[in-house]
Amino acid sequence: MDAEPRVNEDNSISLSVSSALSIPDEGFQWDTVHVEAPTQLTFDNVGDVFIGLFVGREDIQFTDNKGQEQEFQQLNFLVNDEPFAINAGFDLKRGFKGIADGTMVRIQLRKLVDVGQRDMLKSYRVDVAKPAAQPVTRRAPRDTAQAMAERVTGVRDTARTQDDQSEIPF
Repeated sequence: MDAEPRVNEDNSISLSVSSALSIPDEGFQWDTVHVEAPTQLTFDNVGDVFIGLFVGREDIQFTDNKGQEQEFQQLNFLVNDEPFAINAGFDLKRGFKGIADGTMVRIQLRKLVDVGQRDMLKSYRVDVAKPAAQPVTRRAPRDTAQAMAERVTGVRDTARTQDDQSEIPF
């Protein structure tokens, strides 16, 4: 190890993790109990779109520089294993009402609305993903009379070609 421990102003000792001895990361399974700070998302232009897995809401409380208690809600997402967050104003709070954690969502900034305030109201469209549909197939078209005869008799015309019996997607 090249790096030496250093003594901090408060007399604590620091050692860079890159130079510290560590147990090999082998044979362990890990559960994440804390994630890094999320990347803050902003919608700057009408048409901006974000798609991610909604993982929940967080109410943030803080004291502003005037000593006033403030609160806002943050919407949290994952894309792969990367955390993202959006500060939820009136429109996004309303859009996310009833959306369960674990839902895949698409958010699009649709327009800016003049509400007589310093900033324009950002108006969003929020979509939730539907479950993936199963592929739909149908039988290749056949002669109607032949198909009817097969249903009644239960006997299939063996002279028909394989192409006539195959399934094709819509």
